[in-house]
Amino acid sequence: MKDLLKWVMYGAVFAVPFVLLLVSSTMFFPYITGKNFAFRILVEIGFTAWLLLMLIDRAYRPQLSYILYAILGLLGVMLLANLFGEYSPKSFWSNYERMEGWVTLLHFSMYFVVLGSALTNEKLWNRFFNIALVAGAIMSLYALAQASGIYDISQGTSWRVDGRLGNSSYLGVYMLFHIFIAGWLFIRAKSRNVKFVYGGLIALFIYILTQTGTRGAVYGLIGGSILSFLYLAIMAPKGAAIKKWALGGFLAVVLLVCGMWSIRDTEFVKNNPALDRFTGTTLAEGNIRFTVWQMALEGVKERPILGWGQENFSYVFNKYYDPALYGAEPWYDRTHNIFMDWLIAGGILGLVAYLAVLVSGLWYSVLRPFYVRIKNGVEEYVHFSVYEQALILGLLAAYMFHNLFVFDNLASWIFYAVVLALIHSRVSYEWMTISNFTIDRDMWNKLAVPSGVAVLFVVIYFVNIPSIQAAQNIIDAYRATTPSAKLEKFETAFNRGGLGDQEIFEQSVQVSAQLYGNPSTSEDDKEKIVKLYKELEEKMMSKKPNDARLHIIASNFYRITGDLNSAMTSLNTAEELSPNKQTIKEEQGVVYMMAGKSEEALERFQTAYLLDERNEKGKVRLAAAYLFADKQKEFEVLLDLETLSDNPSLLSAVVNEPLLLSIAYQKKNYSLLELIIEERVVASPLDTGLRTNLSALYFEQGQYIKAKEVIEKAIEDIPEFKSEGEALLKEIDSMQN
Repeated sequence: MKDLLKWVMYGAVFAVPFVLLLVSSTMFFPYITGKNFAFRILVEIGFTAWLLLMLIDRAYRPQLSYILYAILGLLGVMLLANLFGEYSPKSFWSNYERMEGWVTLLHFSMYFVVLGSALTNEKLWNRFFNIALVAGAIMSLYALAQASGIYDISQGTSWRVDGRLGNSSYLGVYMLFHIFIAGWLFIRAKSRNVKFVYGGLIALFIYILTQTGTRGAVYGLIGGSILSFLYLAIMAPKGAAIKKWALGGFLAVVLLVCGMWSIRDTEFVKNNPALDRFTGTTLAEGNIRFTVWQMALEGVKERPILGWGQENFSYVFNKYYDPALYGAEPWYDRTHNIFMDWLIAGGILGLVAYLAVLVSGLWYSVLRPFYVRIKNGVEEYVHFSVYEQALILGLLAAYMFHNLFVFDNLASWIFYAVVLALIHSRVSYEWMTISNFTIDRDMWNKLAVPSGVAVLFVVIYFVNIPSIQAAQNIIDAYRATTPSAKLEKFETAFNRGGLGDQEIFEQSVQVSAQLYGNPSTSEDDKEKIVKLYKELEEKMMSKKPNDARLHIIASNFYRITGDLNSAMTSLNTAEELSPNKQTIKEEQGVVYMMAGKSEEALERFQTAYLLDERNEKGKVRLAAAYLFADKQKEFEVLLDLETLSDNPSLLSAVVNEPLLLSIAYQKKNYSLLELIIEERVVASPLDTGLRTNLSALYFEQGQYIKAKEVIEKAIEDIPEFKSEGEALLKEIDSMQN
């Protein structure tokens, strides 16, 4: 049994790096869910096997270090913060998009404990690191295929590779850790050929990192490298050749950075997307995040000690929303700064607990060896070579710099646990209470092992299976071909009681609204749609009454189904929860428009625009409200069509605003319609629908010659439009006559 448990424990531990290669197309958020569920299940299996092993074999008993204390402290603080936070269920279980929360923190801790207890010598660590590099090489090959156009990039821009992680920033920090792993094995390798292999992998990982376009990770790598070289140059033994090499490396990195900066305006840099991105960074680009951080600080002031609980920043974002964010994405669930995130999640205690983990790792690997050697000259506490110290220092500095602008994900959690466990395995000391514990072998065989296996299956099921099934049900709902089948799948997903209840609700509402607005949907199906929606809404609102986003979603559904009173009630509640958010006031204006209340609509759009008059979209929507209220003079003062070409950004806002286009059609404002559609034709010259609409617009005004010219030009520009265009020309002639 012991041998079997060893195989299970080591198999689970060594398999974890490969879960990041998984993409589960049958589950909601395919780049997130499959990886996380696989990680959790493997950790649960590995932890159970280790727990049973350590009961009977002292060699696997956990040992103590400040790192272990710090991680347990973080777990405890966040348990309290989540219990007393804004919405505990999400704090513990997170959602499908992130899959973090306390349950991930717990699995991170379990993985750390197993790694630190199972990998007890350099041979095992080398095996683990080499296996991790195999997974990293596979990830890199996939990213190279994306860079060369063989595989599509799943998210981001056309050039920012994301490998099998689905997010270029996630791949960036993943490569950062793998550069460290390859570097660690490089300095420990004795064969020149082996060093060549590891050196090649380092070069490959650095290249992939640059192709992710992840500025935080790249700048972190540069800063971490400079720090590592400086540390080596200062701390290496006197007369060691590495001092000169380290100084040379330091100067090389500095000169490279200065050189790239000096040529940042040249065509060579401008024509290279990666170089242009890294050298063109300005403080102005951080304005949105700086604003979000200011909002976060307001939330910290309100709950300074234990914060709001994990996964609850959205409440702070809504409550303290700054209208200056009009151009940013409407919903933030992270501050995009790891220290702010922990302040929000756990307050001051949470941030201190998180930093304690980092500081304890630095203490053992860098600070204590330095202190002991310099002050006491005692060598038994020096557990790391100067090369290893430099590597760890550089990695942790780079990782933390990267996290100044983003947040952790499964890839960073896994390898942060690996680095901490590596340090812990070197410096930990015997835990006497645990070490002296004994258990009867017969009791272990007959009670402990069966009980442990039984508990494992229960944990795997309740922690993972319902949520996995619900994630699959969401995809099944989208693939279903009838309204009834779609609704049934969403209802099944919601009732499973797994994580992501709000996401299931939001997806069901989105699909339900589309079905309701489809002319082919029967009245019977529409009744079913409304009935299911109200059932789910009642459940969600009872759980999260203070979530402004839910109330906006509710208002959109009611607006589509024609229940304007309920739509306005939901929006009024949303406004109470997020008083400075322009989109809520504009949605109120739209509902008033639908009810024919032009003055009330105008007041709402005015209020939204005055929150920040730099908001050009808000300006255009206010102009639409003036047009709807038949206030042509006010419309012209606000929006001078004759001078729009002098303001490209405002012109773009006019051309692309659907509300303005709709009201222009309704009010027969032909000059505005011509401007919008003509500009759209210029932007999309191969769109035959736009050409046809422009021709119809001219025809409606009696400008038959212009109407025909548009179609003739379309036939000339788009040969495949010829037969349809000629038929339209005949139709224009016949109707004209």
